[in-house]
Amino acid sequence: MIKIAICGYMSAMSRTERLREALKSRRGEYADIVAATSLSYWWLSKFARGVIADPGASKLDELEQWLDQKANAPGEAAA
Repeated sequence: MIKIAICGYMSAMSRTERLREALKSRRGEYADIVAATSLSYWWLSKFARGVIADPGASKLDELEQWLDQKANAPGEAAA
């Protein structure tokens, strides 16, 4: 049971880190993210810098959805 909990924790951490790195690479697009989601500029900035210890699953879900939509948008692959 401990292994499962540890693996689940590590998996959540890798998702958080992956999203943080993806967000950092889109720093110039924070205004677009704010306009398309319920995430605030403050939250995006703090999350990207690693200041937020527990960013919250729903916020990570929303950020991930926005990033996925951008990644799948036509012309986005060349960017």
